Amino acid sequence: MASLVIVDSEAKAKSLHDQTGGDYDVLLLRAMPMKVTHNPKEPKLYSGTVGFQFAPADDAKEFAKNLLTNLQKDIYLALDGEERGELWSWVVGKFLFAATKGRKSARRIHVSGFAEQELAASFHMVEPVDDGKAAALYIRSLFNGCLIRHINRLLGTASGPGGILLNFSFLTSLFLLEDRQAEIASFAGPAKWRINVRLSGPRGDFPAHVQEAYGITDDGFFRDAAAAKKAVALFENQPCLVKKIEETEFVIEPPMPYSLAELLHDGVTLLGMGPAAVVRSVHKFYGGAEINGRHTGLTTTPFVRSSMDHERTMARIRLEVVACYGEEELVARGVEGRVILPLLPGLAGSELPDFFSEQEKNLYELIRCRALAGQMDAARGLHLLVECGSGGCLFHGRGPILHEKGFLQVFQGGYDPNLLRESPLADLAEGRQIRVEQVIPEQASSVALEYYTFETLFDDLRDFSLPAETSMVIMMQQMLDKGYLAIDANGSFHLEENGGKVVAILNRAFPAMKGINLSAYFEQTVNEVISGRKPLDFALKQFDQNFVMHGVPLVKVQVPRTVSLQQQRSKKIIKLSGQTEAGLGEGAIEEQVPEKGSPVLSADADVCEPLPEAGEKERSDLDAQPEEEGESAAAAIIASEVLPAPESGEEMETVGGPPDETKELEPEEHESLFTAPSTEAPAVGQRVMEPVAAGEKGEKSCPACGRQLVLKSDRFGQYWACAGYPACRHSEAFAQAEEEGALLCPVCGKESVGAKRTPTGKKLYVCSAENCEFMAWSKPYAVECPGCGSPFLVEKKTASGLTVLRCPKAGCSYSQPFDSKGGNDAAGEESLPEKKKKILVRRKKASTPTGGSTKKKVVIRRVKR
Repeated sequence: MASLVIVDSEAKAKSLHDQTGGDYDVLLLRAMPMKVTHNPKEPKLYSGTVGFQFAPADDAKEFAKNLLTNLQKDIYLALDGEERGELWSWVVGKFLFAATKGRKSARRIHVSGFAEQELAASFHMVEPVDDGKAAALYIRSLFNGCLIRHINRLLGTASGPGGILLNFSFLTSLFLLEDRQAEIASFAGPAKWRINVRLSGPRGDFPAHVQEAYGITDDGFFRDAAAAKKAVALFENQPCLVKKIEETEFVIEPPMPYSLAELLHDGVTLLGMGPAAVVRSVHKFYGGAEINGRHTGLTTTPFVRSSMDHERTMARIRLEVVACYGEEELVARGVEGRVILPLLPGLAGSELPDFFSEQEKNLYELIRCRALAGQMDAARGLHLLVECGSGGCLFHGRGPILHEKGFLQVFQGGYDPNLLRESPLADLAEGRQIRVEQVIPEQASSVALEYYTFETLFDDLRDFSLPAETSMVIMMQQMLDKGYLAIDANGSFHLEENGGKVVAILNRAFPAMKGINLSAYFEQTVNEVISGRKPLDFALKQFDQNFVMHGVPLVKVQVPRTVSLQQQRSKKIIKLSGQTEAGLGEGAIEEQVPEKGSPVLSADADVCEPLPEAGEKERSDLDAQPEEEGESAAAAIIASEVLPAPESGEEMETVGGPPDETKELEPEEHESLFTAPSTEAPAVGQRVMEPVAAGEKGEKSCPACGRQLVLKSDRFGQYWACAGYPACRHSEAFAQAEEEGALLCPVCGKESVGAKRTPTGKKLYVCSAENCEFMAWSKPYAVECPGCGSPFLVEKKTASGLTVLRCPKAGCSYSQPFDSKGGNDAAGEESLPEKKKKILVRRKKASTPTGGSTKKKVVIRRVKR
């Protein structure tokens, strides 16, 4: 009897049928098949997971019927490895388990590619559905829905300019982009001028730049246009001679096959495709097309577990390298991580059927060529540095001379295009006279500013459990289309006007959780539920309560005028102000939430300020105090009201708030949303840094004037400064001053590089020299890039977890293995202070009416006798 395989596209169904010879029956799943509900009061469910129930969705009843009619067959789930595929596999598997009362279950398979060998291997690696991961996705969706409801309540809409939903993934991306852009603006100095020239050589013109100008600059950068013009006047109409030629050998290691982030970068920068078009093409390649009368997949998918075995695919790629370039060019290498490989390495992009567009064919060719390049030898050659003099100026020109092409025979994407061209520097000799053909002044930064790219943004989003998947890429495309985000020619991300406006408005709505702190609180709360430290229902109520307490409405709300029946009949002698009574009717909070279909937040519209209410000042003070756990939002408003002065014969007494208003929240202490210092003792053997008072003099002397160095501090941390300030402006990093052998700045070469932290806690590396603007977001190493001439490389981790040294310059793809034995010269960070983290401050309920409990004023009338 044939087994049943569930897939999510017609292309996959055709490829599965043709590649397996029809041995399997196929059932197509097009949409979310089941409704999921959470019922914690249900003690025993046939679904196998306590608290969850599954029922067929309205538009998937036909699918459920077909599934139940095939119970006698073995059932396999061959859905994508993305979050959507895991969630669908979970609900189908649990529905099947519940429908058969535990007698039948589905099996999960991860198909690396829809080709014959890959499919056969997938059916030998069957595993159960990952219940924990799928349930976590459902739990996140509940918290995401709660966040959207509160944004709708506070802003009057849950959509930003252009109609983009303000959900967790969108807001987290905006917050990260805004943080990075603000940090770059804080540390990057003003743009300087640089003079580029074209010099004539025996084999043609070659580019160079002014490196030194007598009495003006010694690093190739000019403070203003006047200084640049003064430098041009020094060499104008003057002869130019070649003074020195230096040769250095270089080796460029071949790249590994594409990850999704790298393919997105090259698809956008090299082919001019949009991110959404790239990811849709990846899915088309994975599903496959008809080749020579047989439907087959074309590539593997990046949306699989990282431990997927690609050895069968790599064997075919190596055979193609030998067939095309000879066995001497083959260097067999393994691959790790989520990579995209061609299943038919001999099929060129130009040979694909017309079902694919020209851009898609070119994208497939990039994938194929890079996979072949990864199994070939490295490229080797000489790097020439030509030093020329004219007038009072010194010019530097660089160029490669390639001796062994290696992998560059098949793949050149992202590498210097001059590598494969005949070098105009080849026949230059010292003492030869050349000419300055063209002068090209331009404004530029003295260091490479590391804006976010696809790869670095995905790395940071992964810290918030947001993987690099189709939904994230589609969201980025929407951000591009709606004016939130821009991508420059080098693939760097820049926050646009709409993005900045949305971040500013949300910071006003959540003043206690500004920017990325809001995402951090969301992620912390969800992780507590997933790990089992908190019950789901309690965590949702607490999450909702915190947003009620700390969210600031930015829209005018129509306050209900009716008074609840309970308040009308109350004969208690507790008196409240009229405004409070009007706002505490049943459903008062719910009526503040705008109806579905509310207008979209305009980028140009000003959000109205909240109406002033009685007790507003007292309420803001109350929010800053520790709340009694389990107190409802309405109770907090009641407690914060200002009562009139007592009449004659009356006494004022302070009593604790009602203890039984929300009994279901009592088992858990209240969470503090604010940053608190850690009070934990250091571990045994841990180095404890003694606090140093600002203004304390150190034992070191100033290298500039000989005075003592004084310890000072600013918002970025502690640093040593000369006691002779302002006459002497020497300063150096506090952490770096205690360290020997620190890295000399690769830009100015005078001072050393030290590690600091930005106001948001991120690490960066800066030069301590006053006029040097060197800055790097990753640990720098004094290794010159042979590809573009960058004076330093930075430490990065690849998708497979390997540490490499990579060029920080946008558009340069050079990288080399990292020498973990200490052969690299890196900046020190031994004494860098620990980054503050948000922690939970749990306060227990006070045993007396005083302490941390919320107070409530009660007027007690006593009759005079």
